[in-house]
Amino acid sequence: MEIINENNYRFPYWGGLLIKTSVSNLLKKTLLDKGKLIKKKSNNYNHNLVGAIKHEYVYKDVMKWFIPMFAKPLKHYEHEFLQSWQNTATNIVTPFKVKNCELWINYQKSKEFNPRHMHSGDLSFVIYLKIPQELIEENKKTKERFKSEGTGTIQFHHGEALPFAINTVEEMPHEGEVFIFPSWMQHSVTPFFSDVERISVAGNIILEKKNA
Repeated sequence: MEIINENNYRFPYWGGLLIKTSVSNLLKKTLLDKGKLIKKKSNNYNHNLVGAIKHEYVYKDVMKWFIPMFAKPLKHYEHEFLQSWQNTATNIVTPFKVKNCELWINYQKSKEFNPRHMHSGDLSFVIYLKIPQELIEENKKTKERFKSEGTGTIQFHHGEALPFAINTVEEMPHEGEVFIFPSWMQHSVTPFFSDVERISVAGNIILEKKNA
């Protein structure tokens, strides 16, 4: 458990290990280009997903090309895991070895959203590839108007809403950012109302385990 020291007091990081980092421009371009190809083939994946998003498509052969390109962000997660969380999953082989990966692209439009849900696997992630400026402006306006985090955010949930407790982490994502988190961590995506398209990629990773 991580201890943060500041001004003679301390507190632990509580809950699942959630990190935000970034991906390379090359990976962004690769995901966008391959996304266009699978979209043309109409390999729609939304019947396997919980979101109210019409256009979602699954990538193929991701162990060959995606996992090598995703090595750096995954290494950041592994580093934090080894620092303070290793005792929470002692059956995980380290350094991390990816056994399998599921990957899909989301073309989210106005009023579409993802309800609160969780994924399968060991680790999950969301990569943001395209965020139009209209969404950033909309988020700023709604944030000020409603005294909230605004529209178009991603939310991560853990525990109950009680006094002296924060049970939701909410952020407006930016292009090139990736959130990595335990697959059991509940999360949701709020709708936006601008007539634009936001493109993200999500996936699940199964890690090698000891004596498996």
